[in-house]
Order: sequence, then structure tokens, then C-alpha cells
Amino acid sequence: MAHRTVPCLYSFGSTSPFGCRKVFSNLSSLHDLGLHANDLRHVPHHALAAVSRTLRTLDLGENAIKEASGLGGLRALNGLRLAGNDLTKLGAKAFVGAEKIRMLNLADNRIKEIDQDAFSPLKKLKVSTLTCWYTSDRLGGWGWGWRMTDFPCYQE
Repeated sequence: MAHRTVPCLYSFGSTSPFGCRKVFSNLSSLHDLGLHANDLRHVPHHALAAVSRTLRTLDLGENAIKEASGLGGLRALNGLRLAGNDLTKLGAKAFVGAEKIRMLNLADNRIKEIDQDAFSPLKKLKVSTLTCWYTSDRLGGWGWGWRMTDFPCYQE
């Protein structure tokens, strides 16, 4: 399978969002999406709009994302991986509009500040990782998962 660079994803910050809206427009039943290790600087919310009703898991790990924003339209999302980015803070509105998230991985970031209301919208949050992550195929075979961890990292 040949890989193709999609300019509005690769350098999202410098490209018009109007072209991005069509990136996933033919994938209206997409459930799982891996955009890890693509040098993304922002959550590509314009591109994800077409799959906002169906997308259940989203892997944005190992990118250069500095802010957890743009998740508001992802109403069906229940798994989010933002591990290995450049996040330094989580604001009060970081997860507003993505209330169904049950599994969240924020490991390997440089988070220094978490607003007291950052996780308030996540009423269904069951598992969260801020310190480490491990691979697992127990969560539907997608190859990544989360576990509540303390120091040192829990290993199975």
C-alpha cells in the first residue's frame, strides 16, 4: 500500500481548513483511526468533522501537538491516545464535547499544569494514563490500551 501525504494533516497549522474537511468525507462509517507519528502540530478537527459521529478510537500519539483542543465535535469517541506529544497543560475545555471518552492516554508529554475542570466533562472516564502506556490487544485488537498507573509503571 502506497502512503500519501495529505498536506492539511501533515502541516495542518499552515493550510486552509476548508481543504481538510474533505479528507475523510468518504469514510463516514470509520470507527478507528491512527494518525500517530505524522508530525501533526494540532488536533486536525476540520478533517475529523466528517467522521465525528462514528469515530470511536483515535490515536494521535507521537506527534508534535501542543494543545488538547479541537476534540469537541467527536461525540462518539471513547478512546483517545495523545501520548508522546508536546502537551504542557490541559485547560478547562480540553475535553468539552467529547464526553464519551472512557480511555485516555496522555503519557510521555510535558504536562506541567492541569486545570481543575479539565476532566470534568469526562463522566464516563474509566481508565487514564499520565505516566506510561503499554500495548495490549485486549481492547478490541487495536494494539494499544490504557491502565491506571502509579510510579513505577505497571507492567503485566
